[in-house]
Amino acid sequence: MKSTFDGTDVKWISLGSIRHFEFDKRSTHRPKIQGMVVASVTYSPQREAYVCIYVVRRAEYPAEAQDDFRTHVLPRMRQWLRRQIEKPDTAILGYEEMIVEWNETTHVFHKLTLRTGLSAKPQKTEGEFSSE
Repeated sequence: MKSTFDGTDVKWISLGSIRHFEFDKRSTHRPKIQGMVVASVTYSPQREAYVCIYVVRRAEYPAEAQDDFRTHVLPRMRQWLRRQIEKPDTAILGYEEMIVEWNETTHVFHKLTLRTGLSAKPQKTEGEFSSE
């Protein structure tokens, strides 16, 4: 896990110490989550990154999903984080977050911006991603 995010200035990585995903209490416009959130990555206006991998029961997350997570989801999270890091200071509008949902068939990616001092506004779902 650590090697996936090397060179990205990740301040900390939570591997199950945060048991489940919760939206920031200040967010009012939240993306619609149908399944369970398995991971998220947040980039702050202070240019710090936080990665959370949430606890998931094995019975609810098949081996194919685990493989897809390793081979496709983690690299996509890293790519998203790299794009945040490369933004100029004037393009940092607040906290940016990528939320990864497992909907029992595929991983779905959502983006959310929590503008500093304003309510959060979700961005259109980036789309589904499956290893199939």
